[in-house]
Amino acid sequence: MKKMICFVIGAFLMTVGSVLAAKSPSEELLPSPYFIDEVHCEGINVLDISESWLLSKEDVDAAKKVEGKETCENLLKAFGVEKYMWLSPDDLERIDTLIKQSGYFEEVDLSIKKSELKNHVHAFLKVKPVPNFLKSITNDFKFYSGKEQDSSRIYNRFAGEITNRFYAPNSIDTFGLSIEGTGASAVYNTMPGALTADDASKFQKRNFYLGDLYWKRHGTITQHFSYDFGMHLIGDNTYADNITRIHFMLDGDFTWKKQENILRGVTYFGPAYIFSTTTPYRANDTSTSVFFPGLVSGYNYGQDFGNNLNFKIGGYATSQDRIIGDYDLNGQYLLSVLDSFITGGFKFRVGHNSLLPQDQIPLSGTARDDIFIGLGKVLSTGPTKQQVSAIFGTDLVNYAQSSSTYNQSSDYVALRYKLVGAEWNVNIRAGYYFQRNY
Repeated sequence: MKKMICFVIGAFLMTVGSVLAAKSPSEELLPSPYFIDEVHCEGINVLDISESWLLSKEDVDAAKKVEGKETCENLLKAFGVEKYMWLSPDDLERIDTLIKQSGYFEEVDLSIKKSELKNHVHAFLKVKPVPNFLKSITNDFKFYSGKEQDSSRIYNRFAGEITNRFYAPNSIDTFGLSIEGTGASAVYNTMPGALTADDASKFQKRNFYLGDLYWKRHGTITQHFSYDFGMHLIGDNTYADNITRIHFMLDGDFTWKKQENILRGVTYFGPAYIFSTTTPYRANDTSTSVFFPGLVSGYNYGQDFGNNLNFKIGGYATSQDRIIGDYDLNGQYLLSVLDSFITGGFKFRVGHNSLLPQDQIPLSGTARDDIFIGLGKVLSTGPTKQQVSAIFGTDLVNYAQSSSTYNQSSDYVALRYKLVGAEWNVNIRAGYYFQRNY
């Protein structure tokens, strides 16, 4: 069954790739370029500066001009327009499309006006920003049937976020809280052989929970460089002793990105890291923190409610044989019948001796796989976009520690609902799993 699903997903993603490649325009010789003497913006968000005992009215007026000019230059720089650079008409058209597709502005008008010198111009950007705050709600519910087991298992993850887009795309701040938990009325009735003593005890646990209070910032430095930074306060009971522990975690990356062209999407690559404090599990444990250097790479094409293809891979490792691997591939292709689409994807995570709480469920060093494919329908495409999809997939839990091995999979069916509006994002998923994995 899993091989068939992988084959279907592979065929689907290859089809999407071939379609996108077929739509890509051939390169053409560019007309004579323009030299950008100055850039100007209208309608952008700028920090409000008021009079105070340190700033007179004259100082405020001057500060507002400087702040507005710097904000304008940084915003256009994020899309590839800078003072004292050469820009062709085709480049200008591409950048205009990029700004419109970014989702940060309701209205966009990018134009140029001739300067005194030949081929010298001023660039003018007039925009209407989207509302400053975007609220997001995500809920993922899973019911694992008790088939061939003593009881069923329930899993649920809820997340709520508020994103401040005032300075987008130069900096975007997200504040959020996620809570996930899983419980069963009885333990799994099959005990894997040759487990470590700790994992044998953990395998008898019926309930796990993990809460994450976080702040994240995404920043754009130039058209080709961006960064991500996150701070997390995590509480969990994922160890065998069932004691709640508190962890402080930092994560982030610094990536180089390249816009291949409007149709081919964005590729990115760069160093990344994870740092987390750890509460000793036993009296003789001395570790109080763990640092994972790593690399991330990926590719993004399209919009949420159109054809899209997204890929991300991350790898982290330390000298103490601690390894984290993340892989995520998903895509969506619109069909010409009844506003429908086909979707598919593959997710994989392994955390070998990682010490992070999210890698302790249900056993230490567990690998988790999720393979899915499905059909959906776009319900509305106005200012508020909605779509629903039905998917079929396989969820796999794989554990390997020294000579012992535990491998259990469950097929599932699920419904997903997505809403994207100017101020709200909603993602809801409910799945029925035909048997428990642990």
